[in-house]
Amino acid sequence: MLFSNCPDNFLVYKRPSLLYIILFNIFIIITIPVASASQTHDTFKSLSQNFYTYNFLNSLVKVPLDNSLQESPSRNDVVRVLSLDGGGIRSIMQTYFLEQVEKAVGKPISEIFHLIAGTSAGGIVSAGLTVPQNPQDDPIDWQPKFTAADLTNLFKEQAGKIFCKKSSSLWGFWGPRYDSKSLESLMEENFHDTTFDQTLTPTLILAHDLQGNKAKFFKSWNQKEIFYTKDVVLATSAAPTYFEPRKVVPVNVDSVVKNYFLSDGGTCANNPTACALVEVKKLYPHVQKYEILSLGTGTYTDPLYYEKMKNAGFVGWGMNMVNISIDGPSNLVHQEMQTLYPNSYFRWNPSIDKDNAAMDNISPHNISYLLQAADDMISNAQHSFNELINRLNHPRAELIPIYQTNSLQNIIKSAA
Repeated sequence: MLFSNCPDNFLVYKRPSLLYIILFNIFIIITIPVASASQTHDTFKSLSQNFYTYNFLNSLVKVPLDNSLQESPSRNDVVRVLSLDGGGIRSIMQTYFLEQVEKAVGKPISEIFHLIAGTSAGGIVSAGLTVPQNPQDDPIDWQPKFTAADLTNLFKEQAGKIFCKKSSSLWGFWGPRYDSKSLESLMEENFHDTTFDQTLTPTLILAHDLQGNKAKFFKSWNQKEIFYTKDVVLATSAAPTYFEPRKVVPVNVDSVVKNYFLSDGGTCANNPTACALVEVKKLYPHVQKYEILSLGTGTYTDPLYYEKMKNAGFVGWGMNMVNISIDGPSNLVHQEMQTLYPNSYFRWNPSIDKDNAAMDNISPHNISYLLQAADDMISNAQHSFNELINRLNHPRAELIPIYQTNSLQNIIKSAA
């Protein structure tokens, strides 16, 4: 049978045999002529609006005619998750690391993982790795617009456009420190009018909903709200005091009915690994095994001793509050993942000096320092890096997320 029920009653896709492909096409040929013109139009309109389902249905008629067809997903299949912390210019260490992964595996990142999640600058990287080169083409022909190396070069060469200072802000005391228009122009140049449902693999990006004081999850598979990708990355990277918050409106919803006032996702979850794991469990409920690659943006030791802090007030604590409120929860997520998945969770977070830790230090010297720190991290843990590459060299399991099976069900029902 084409679909089978899991113990949790979710549909699991089975790769069809040649017989099922023939029967499926006969079903379409018989059904469409007897359907009314409006029903036929609506059926294919809904099909064309769902990029993932369209890609999936195309694959039905492009299955190789041999005996190598795979069986349905088994409980031995593994879901791979990539999680990217926020960190401003320090995210260049993530792109450098992923550059080495792409070289070693010989595939783009979007073909290695089942879900990619990011916050702040990590959200920009996530979107960059999954945006297609020509989104107007047939989704089955999509290719990545950027490699990890391209994103490394973008951070190196366009850092001045990302962090373009405003002379009127008094270093962030009386307004955002940097010109949001400059960053907006750069994101427009790279993402154009691509929408966030047009991703090469399921992608999750976080922002902070200031009106509701809660996390806003941008999910590429959410067809109820579709956003421009440039708006998503501008929202997730709108760090307080650095950039102005972003007003975001779904392109498929009346702006009077729904709009969002958003800032940097790092104030909710700078390390989005746990958020990504929750979503991937919902996307692939029939899979029980995970491989999680979590990339930080550098860690440094700056202990707060009792004697120094016991008499501290607003100023003393305020100078350290950003690191406490962001790094503390990020480290907690890391500890939890280590406990839950000791053999399949991989956290790479370079050690850096405090003097090089500013997320907006875009001097050539600092950028070179960050790249060297990432390279040293790999060199000093070459055995662990090789172990990671050995895992990633195994072909990604051909798993169909739950929303695709549901969409296919609805399309077949409407055609009938």
